[in-house]
Amino acid sequence: MLSWSVKGRLVTGLVGLTSLATVIGVVGWLSIDDINATLNNITDVSAPTVETSDDLAIGLWEATKVAEEVAASVNQTEIDELTAEFETLIEEYEVAEIELRDLVTDPVMVERLEAAGTAEEEMVARARSLFELRREQLTAQVSIRHQLDAFDAAGTELNALLDELVLTNEAEMAAAEEDGDRLQAQSATAAEVNAVLGELFERDYPMVRAALTLQRLVVELEDTAGEYLAETEPEMLAAVEEEFDGIYERVTPQLDLLTQFAETDADREAIDLVFERFDALYSSAVGDGMLFAAHRRMIETAGRAASALSELEDGADIVAERLDAIANAAEPPELLPIAARPSGSRVNFTLHFASTRGNTSVSIYSAYAP
Repeated sequence: MLSWSVKGRLVTGLVGLTSLATVIGVVGWLSIDDINATLNNITDVSAPTVETSDDLAIGLWEATKVAEEVAASVNQTEIDELTAEFETLIEEYEVAEIELRDLVTDPVMVERLEAAGTAEEEMVARARSLFELRREQLTAQVSIRHQLDAFDAAGTELNALLDELVLTNEAEMAAAEEDGDRLQAQSATAAEVNAVLGELFERDYPMVRAALTLQRLVVELEDTAGEYLAETEPEMLAAVEEEFDGIYERVTPQLDLLTQFAETDADREAIDLVFERFDALYSSAVGDGMLFAAHRRMIETAGRAASALSELEDGADIVAERLDAIANAAEPPELLPIAARPSGSRVNFTLHFASTRGNTSVSIYSAYAP
């Protein structure tokens, strides 16, 4: 009976070991299958999703930098080249975005990707608007330079005409003074001398003074126009233009004086020409589409371009955040580490039936043993 009892225990132990090995094998097989599925998901979905999301974020950053270079450029050819580079980057971005759409299946990630796509489309629209606004700015700057040249030329011509009037009348004043001196030397009466000098003060001197005043007003108009062109705040332009108009209003009384005291047909023709040139000077500044209007339009365009750039950068940040969220969500789960035992170590366990009847135990070597 004793030997049979020992035999029964051994058989029972071996059956238990076999069952335990079977359970361990099944669990191991299932774990390996899970690990294999996880590895396949990492290889086929997670890693490509993370990599493609990162590629999109990098492409987006490069496109944003190109747009910022356009905003800073002052050369039309360079803007055209940068625009072409931007479009190439966007084409590459959209190809990669299609690849990412094929990889993403989770509803939450799909929604994030759709939101990123919408934000990217808005960003690209703002970028293209920015490029057009920069072209308008450069075109306006060229137009302003031409109009400013015309304005300066009108001022230069006016000063030359007024110089001629001043010199002509100063020469007449000098001749009148010589006549007065000659009359005095000839013992002429005071009435005769005053008649000569009186015309000097009644006609020639007011002409000279009016012409010199008009020259000073030309300078003031030119300085005020320069102040207008230097102003970058749209709300300040109206005040400067009002100042310009105020200066021009002081021109008419002086022109009337010239007309009143003109003595010769040559003077009157010169004065008519001065009238025309003053009108041309004023119109070249405040006329429709002229100097002030062109500058005002350029300032407004610059403001819109600055807003477009700011919105573009904000949009790029939004897209980058959503792409980053997709990449983080696609990161594979960490696999639990295998706790390795030292080579050759023993695993001791006591079977349940043995633990209730004695201290019989079974020892096996580690699976890691050589």
